[in-house]
Amino acid sequence: MTDHHIRKRLPLSRIFAIPTALGVASAVGLVGALVGDGWWDASGWIGLGLPLMVTAWCLWRRGT
Repeated sequence: MTDHHIRKRLPLSRIFAIPTALGVASAVGLVGALVGDGWWDASGWIGLGLPLMVTAWCLWRRGT
């Protein structure tokens, strides 16, 4: 087995940090979009759009 096949084990907190942050952003965005108008709408757009932007960026980067 070569060195590039050996990987360090990452702690679970590091593995799930970004998915947890995206889930929290989605939940905050959903609540913000449903609760009210004005800046609540802006928080909804940002909170619900952020996971989509991160996913698109990751897929675009993976393809290059």
